[in-house]
Amino acid sequence: MELGFKLNYEDVLKFSYGGIPTGASYLKAIMLHPENLSDPRLAPYINGDRSDSPYLNFYLDYLRLGKPAAYPIEITKTEEAIERVREMKAIPVIAHPTDIPESMIKRFIKYGLLGLEVFCSYHDVEKIRFYGKIAKRYNLIMTAGSDFHGRTIKPNVKLGGIKGNSYRIVEKLKEIKKKL
Repeated sequence: MELGFKLNYEDVLKFSYGGIPTGASYLKAIMLHPENLSDPRLAPYINGDRSDSPYLNFYLDYLRLGKPAAYPIEITKTEEAIERVREMKAIPVIAHPTDIPESMIKRFIKYGLLGLEVFCSYHDVEKIRFYGKIAKRYNLIMTAGSDFHGRTIKPNVKLGGIKGNSYRIVEKLKEIKKKL
């Protein structure tokens, strides 16, 4: 699908720094071209209501599955990833479970899921309660993650600044690791 932004592949690769292109890669490449800067669709990311985390918000608005610039990629199935993590004697935890229903989490437990990110920058009090109850119900370790990516990607997320984060989580993970 054509969205009408001036963009070239080399710029996207340059801003991907040898990795997989992200929302930051695309938005930086788009913003290199002065003619794009006057496009009203970019205003929210430059100095509008989406400018608090422009690269993340651009990803959420344009590149995420179901959005206008989404591109299907082949990924490992969650069940297979959980099994691989367990084979490596590591602790499989689902991060950012915002869109994952309880029935799916329950299914993943059968494959060896041991933890669930309950405390994170995406969860409000209601989501923390919801995923906390699920974790307790299925005896999953409740983890925390700030999803910190630095000031340019998520300037409103501070390293270690998530309510509910505690060194007790690390201690619990160490206990579980010893049993694997």
